[in-house]
Amino acid sequence: MNDDEIRELFREMREEAVPADSLARVRMAVAARTERSRGRLWWIPLLIAACCGIALLFRPAGVPLPAPPMPPAPVVAHHDPPPDSPVPRMVRRVHRVPAPQTGPGTVVRIETNDPDVVILLVG
Repeated sequence: MNDDEIRELFREMREEAVPADSLARVRMAVAARTERSRGRLWWIPLLIAACCGIALLFRPAGVPLPAPPMPPAPVVAHHDPPPDSPVPRMVRRVHRVPAPQTGPGTVVRIETNDPDVVILLVG
């Protein structure tokens, strides 16, 4: 098909009636409604601008605008000691358990960091 044949085909299709359930017909109807509704709402932006202007004109002059809230102070996670103070050293202490007495059974005593907790294994 060349361009002339395509143009003739489109002219013939233009003269045919569009079916009622056609998607093109629905789109044309929706476009017509939205164009009409846009023409009716031109005054809304003007009304909003007028309200803002009136609010600025009648604002009390002696009252300052409130300041935004200040963010909370940051939490310091690490604190270096002053250079003149001695740095505490880690002390490793080894608790030796005395050898169990030879007898009918074996007893193992385990001491923990908590002085109130002692684990005894009797075997």
